[in-house]
Amino acid sequence: MFSVDFPPEGPFKILQFTDLHLGNRPEKDALTYALVEDMVNDQAPDLLVFTGDIFTKDEAFQPTLIAEACRRIDAFKTPWAFCMGNHEGTHGQDGVRAQKAAFMVSQSQYLLFDSGPKDVYGIGNYAISLKKHGKPAWTVFLLDSNDFTFHMIRGVPSRVHDAIRPDQIAWFQQTADTIRNLHGPVPAVAFFHVPVPEFIDAAMFEPYLGDRGQKVTTPPLNTGFFAAALAQRDLRAMFVGHDHTNSFCADVLGIPLAYGRCSGYGCNAPAQFPRGARVILLWPDESLETYPLLHRPKQERGSRPAVYRPEEKRSGPVYDRFHFFPQEKMY
Repeated sequence: MFSVDFPPEGPFKILQFTDLHLGNRPEKDALTYALVEDMVNDQAPDLLVFTGDIFTKDEAFQPTLIAEACRRIDAFKTPWAFCMGNHEGTHGQDGVRAQKAAFMVSQSQYLLFDSGPKDVYGIGNYAISLKKHGKPAWTVFLLDSNDFTFHMIRGVPSRVHDAIRPDQIAWFQQTADTIRNLHGPVPAVAFFHVPVPEFIDAAMFEPYLGDRGQKVTTPPLNTGFFAAALAQRDLRAMFVGHDHTNSFCADVLGIPLAYGRCSGYGCNAPAQFPRGARVILLWPDESLETYPLLHRPKQERGSRPAVYRPEEKRSGPVYDRFHFFPQEKMY
């Protein structure tokens, strides 16, 4: 397991980027790289986490593009980690997904990435220990939410988002239990790309903070990762990407579920939608704070700062969880 030390004072700061979608157009890539640079220089994080869809072309292995991305991120001399998105390509040990991951590891000095156990589905199921005075203070889990699969939808075989598989959930439980047995309870956070179905609960049945610009996209099959995390007791929050104009955070059964802020100028979000990142502060007393940051491109900022924290709107819930149907419809 990788480890990163807490700073001498204060919280451990994670800066989450998501959906960079590099490789669309050079001018968009330049804006995205400028966003990452401005955010890192402004925030001085202890760890960078990229939650999938770093690149756009699913099945294309683009070594020049990948090497350039690794070079630019390594320039910050800050540890960084990533999890796979649906645009990282298809599965299989010899597939593009695995090929991209192996090449990224070969190109970076600061990347913390492990393909994970070979008998567990996915590429990149691994954990990072955040240590204070040599002892684990927090654990960061990264999981592959996988790409696509087929299910019967309204009687028709349909290509849909895959889910975190049962063997991945078992790996998470075993790893978390091992940490607990060795060190006692250690709080944890999890990062992956495609939201679990409980994010729909977050949007419909809970008050939420931040932007909800589109429907929540999840796998049609709920494989139980959220329930397993709830039962395990140490997971304190989940962070995802994928839905480019969602950046809200809501508490579901005591676990905050949060979207990162879409970071890529080359993604398909509207041009007027401000790109950004999400800050996650992990404190030694096991408390957690998170909020988004937004970015002003150089040509638009004038004398204003490149990075700023927006005032988030509190909304919802849309429905009452326990009275979803009108009373007269219940029977």
